[in-house]
Amino acid sequence: MGDGQFLLRTEDITLSFGGVQALSDVNVELKAGDITSLIGPNGAGKSSFLNCLSGFYRPQRGSVYLNGEDITRLPSYKVAEMGIGRTFQGVQLFEGLTVQDNIMAGRHIRMKTGILGAALYFGPSRAEDIRHRKVVEDIIDFLEIKPIRKALVGALPFGMKKKVDMARALALEPKILLLDEPLTGMSRDDKEDMARFIYDLQEEWNMTVLVVEHDMGVVMDISDKVVVLEYGRKIAEGLPEEIRQNEHVIKAYLGKSH
Repeated sequence: MGDGQFLLRTEDITLSFGGVQALSDVNVELKAGDITSLIGPNGAGKSSFLNCLSGFYRPQRGSVYLNGEDITRLPSYKVAEMGIGRTFQGVQLFEGLTVQDNIMAGRHIRMKTGILGAALYFGPSRAEDIRHRKVVEDIIDFLEIKPIRKALVGALPFGMKKKVDMARALALEPKILLLDEPLTGMSRDDKEDMARFIYDLQEEWNMTVLVVEHDMGVVMDISDKVVVLEYGRKIAEGLPEEIRQNEHVIKAYLGKSH
């Protein structure tokens, strides 16, 4: 992969906003095919870290490497093209469009047909459209949302919107999927479904996943590795059972209503 066994790694990621230190020398390594969970109290810097990985933020110091290539200063659309897809805490979908069209929108960086070809819809343009729609339908089948594929997103319950948000990120065909609190606001049944889909992404698609999540039951069940942040610093990293028994982590996070 050009960088040892790690698909992605960071070196000393440091980010501040004015006088507020969001991240301090954060080093994380993601092994291809693993599910890694990033946990910590609110304000620990978890979403800021995902933003640095996906090109939405540029750290003042440190580097992000994908397959050994430095992507730290690339714009977010270039990072997406290189294979990093993500969801956000707040669902950001086109509520006036159908589920199918929202997922199709995630294919935009994979589309090569120009405006004229798309308008005329013949030959290569038609063949490309068929290929893209096949990918979309495969994702719809995988996430078991076929009954709502023609529904307007704005009319869906929040838990279902979270599934559509993940589906759109998958439409990018990412090498790495970044999930920012994918279970927040979901019912118990929806949480179980989403956890199963995340696990299946690894088992069936060999997807590398980095997930920010507060539900420790899910984190401990699905993760190959857990990384813990506190006040922007990495305080622990290891197997789920190691993290569960780490005294520093218990004091900083797990002991607080978890």
